[in-house]
Amino acid sequence: MKKQTAVEWLIEQLKERGYAGEFPPHLLFDQAKATEKEQISNAFYDGCFDTNNWKAEQYYKETYEK
Repeated sequence: MKKQTAVEWLIEQLKERGYAGEFPPHLLFDQAKATEKEQISNAFYDGCFDTNNWKAEQYYKETYEK
C-alpha cells in the first residue's frame, strides 16, 4: 500500500463521500490532523537517526511519490 500524506488521505475520503455525505467532515479533518502529526513525528525521528542526512525533498519523493 502506498503511503499518503494527510492531505492526500483527506482528498480521497472527501471524494469517496462526495462532500455532502452523512459522515461529518470535521471527523475527517481531525483524522487528517492526527495523521499529519504522526508523519511529522516520524520524519523528525528519521531525520535525527538517519546517517544519510536526506534532504526533506528527497524524503518526500521516496516516501510519497512511489
